[in-house]
Amino acid sequence: MRANAMSFAGREFVTAARSLGAGEIRIMLREVAPNIVAPVLSYSFMLVAVLIVAEASLSYLGPRIPRPEPTWGNMISADQPDFERYPYLVGIPAFVLFLTVLSFNQLGEAAGRKWSPGAAKI
Repeated sequence: MRANAMSFAGREFVTAARSLGAGEIRIMLREVAPNIVAPVLSYSFMLVAVLIVAEASLSYLGPRIPRPEPTWGNMISADQPDFERYPYLVGIPAFVLFLTVLSFNQLGEAAGRKWSPGAAKI
């Protein structure tokens, strides 16, 4: 966020607002903030997907949230011994985890395409 704010702080529209007498807070809220919201929102969606995968991986491998709590990693690891007999007990949570992560990635990419400066409107 800071890098985006610093890159926008040197742009012409900020210089023009400063030369017209706008204060620092007005420049931050009216000129810089609307331009950094979109990249931060896009990055946030991607980060949520990464955090979901990290939690599921750690829960599957060992350091986990205690067993009664339903997490995807706990559901997959709890039913691992019965995988040959009941593959859907592992497959369904893994598939839903995949769809959730894919959805967050797609939302992040769509937000980045829609609100990025200079993006082509289709």
